[in-house]
Amino acid sequence: MSILAQIIGLACLLFWGFWLCCKLRLPAGFAPLCGLCFCMVVLQLAGSCNQLWLGAQLLLVGAVLTLAQRRRHEILPQLLSPGVLAFCSAAGVLMAVFAIRQPEFQTWDEFSHWGIYFKSVFYQHRFAVWDTTRSLAHQAYPQGLPGLYALFALPAAQYREADVLFVTALPLAAAASALFALPQVTARRPRIAYTVCACLAAPALFWLFAPDTPYTTAYMDAPVGALFAAALCVILLPCAANSRVQRGLALALLCGALTTVKEIGTVFALCVVGIWFLQCLLDALRDKGGILRGFLLPFTAALPCFAIPLAWKLLLKALHRADDQFSSMGPGYFLQCWQEARTGFDRYFYDVWDRYYARLRSYPLLFGASTFKLGCLCAAAAVLLLIVLIWAMGRWQGLRTALPGLCMILYWPLYQGVLFYVYICGMSPYEALEMASWERYFCCFFLGWFSVLEGEALLAGFAAAHRLPRMAGHAVPAIVPFLLVCSTLWGIWQAGGAASLFCLPKADWRTEQQQIAADMLTRMDGAQNGSIWLLSADDSMAVQNMWYYQYELYPAVTAVEAQSSETDVDLGYNIGEHDVTWLVLFGVTDDFTARYADLADDGLRSAQSTAPALYAVTNVDGRIYLTAK
Repeated sequence: MSILAQIIGLACLLFWGFWLCCKLRLPAGFAPLCGLCFCMVVLQLAGSCNQLWLGAQLLLVGAVLTLAQRRRHEILPQLLSPGVLAFCSAAGVLMAVFAIRQPEFQTWDEFSHWGIYFKSVFYQHRFAVWDTTRSLAHQAYPQGLPGLYALFALPAAQYREADVLFVTALPLAAAASALFALPQVTARRPRIAYTVCACLAAPALFWLFAPDTPYTTAYMDAPVGALFAAALCVILLPCAANSRVQRGLALALLCGALTTVKEIGTVFALCVVGIWFLQCLLDALRDKGGILRGFLLPFTAALPCFAIPLAWKLLLKALHRADDQFSSMGPGYFLQCWQEARTGFDRYFYDVWDRYYARLRSYPLLFGASTFKLGCLCAAAAVLLLIVLIWAMGRWQGLRTALPGLCMILYWPLYQGVLFYVYICGMSPYEALEMASWERYFCCFFLGWFSVLEGEALLAGFAAAHRLPRMAGHAVPAIVPFLLVCSTLWGIWQAGGAASLFCLPKADWRTEQQQIAADMLTRMDGAQNGSIWLLSADDSMAVQNMWYYQYELYPAVTAVEAQSSETDVDLGYNIGEHDVTWLVLFGVTDDFTARYADLADDGLRSAQSTAPALYAVTNVDGRIYLTAK
């Protein structure tokens, strides 16, 4: 993706965002967030209808039309707002660093399914769920960010992983811009100083609150946490009585975008709806009227939380993908495990709980503190901010502003219960007992909680300025932005400098396996739409080889099966069942050689070497022939 393609995509987001902020009565600083969420929802729906490329084209044309309707004197003040400039600063830094370093995928899930999603968008112009070759990648996850990638890939000439990482980092930049858009600074000099702080802090604001490098992995955990944080920032904005419907529509848009990132996003979206419900109820009590309206308004934001996931599930069912992993996590298996543990038949439920509780109490999650201690610290900070906000803003407005941070105290134990349920029902026993991805799952929650506390602190600082003497009144609003800049610089220093902050070095194993995959494609003579079966002599490497080579060889050929040759392999059945056209052997056992050497034209001699052996598969009336390549 060229710099020009990135600029076109960003301009599209901003122009749609400016239009939405005008319609929804939001400050201009929320334009990047609104534009991002709007495009994600539209492209998720377009991709679900197998019209992804058409949806991206319509968004680009629509952005041009919205720009043509605006006047220059209307756009310039919006572009110069602190939130928009903070977003542009973050996006500019990402563009520059990624263009220089060209980061690549390094981790497991990027090859297992997320990478396939983005490759399918670029090469097939559709979601992977519509791929008739039926790759082994999990199809259950909604694909809002791969859909957003279509907007940036439309003018791009080639697929690059750095471009994918750029798109997945945009929600973090948009959430940072929403945070800095909260205070409405009007005086000239304070506004300039505040804008400078926002531009300095935004590029790496969330580094401290993520376990990995949030800007250089294609995992969806950091983006879903960032959008959760951004939705909480929207709730923090003061809301006039005549604009509550528009605020509900804005939150509906954000909640809809949350559900398109990952299935856990639906849980976060419902958390946002719950806080909005309490705020509407509080407003109705303060106004001494409109109680019914206070109950009905939150349903505006709740509708996408159910409509978008339901539509996606129906699509999976219609395309016969509903049995994929994570697509169904009903309570039946959870209750079964609990009953078996209670009766002493199987201790699996108790074993997972023991490890979960131990990890909760002792595992250092952030800043060397355990997950439990972090929750206690955030709860104490929320109560302290409640006191400060009531003093600075008055009882009603202070309580209304502090409500999101206080609600997170309630959500904290509920979220722990949700994650324990996921470990029991949604993961393999090995992953559950190892507490796999613990940091990613909890850090996305804390990313939202930290952000809402930072937003409350920003609003408290600017509100307190009116209650303090002149000198202190000028100094206090600058403290929180300054601390955010310092924390960002400290995070960069902790990471070993800006280079390691944004770009992991290219691993030697990745270079070697890319060459192996390229060599396979060359020996396949440019095969298209074939299917490949991967067999590994080493059982521990079977799954790893499957996920990695599936990604590298896609879309030329699609991995449809993988297993260890140490197991009892029925070669003929699997080849016939999956219509396999290519077989790759990563070493073979003596038993496998004895059983199937007569099927290969070289007696499987190619498979005796350390390099992967490639065979073309011919199936003639059930008789299998393997031709070495």
